[in-house]
Amino acid sequence: DAAARMAAELHARDIGASVYQNQCCGSMEPLIFAGDWIVAKAEAYNDELLGKAVSYRRANGQLILHRLVSGNAKNGFIASGDNNKRSEPDERVDRNNYLETCVAIYKVAK
Repeated sequence: DAAARMAAELHARDIGASVYQNQCCGSMEPLIFAGDWIVAKAEAYNDELLGKAVSYRRANGQLILHRLVSGNAKNGFIASGDNNKRSEPDERVDRNNYLETCVAIYKVAK
């Protein structure tokens, strides 16, 4: 949806953030659906990230956007998609793979 993309790009430009389109499979539904535009910005890596939806890179290079559901900055966070039945305890989000925090979602008209 061109309007959602344009709004996301303008917002990102105004706050010095990045924008990308969610390509995923539904793990963050109903908050984020495939095709929605995400505005994300790096924040300080600290305990205040707990509870936020963040993007991070898996060891295989895959970009993921999930919520930090437990843990802390010192030992790493455990992430989970809002629509997942379980968290991903074997995969820690730490200062080395944390990328950005989701600050806005622009919905694509269905």
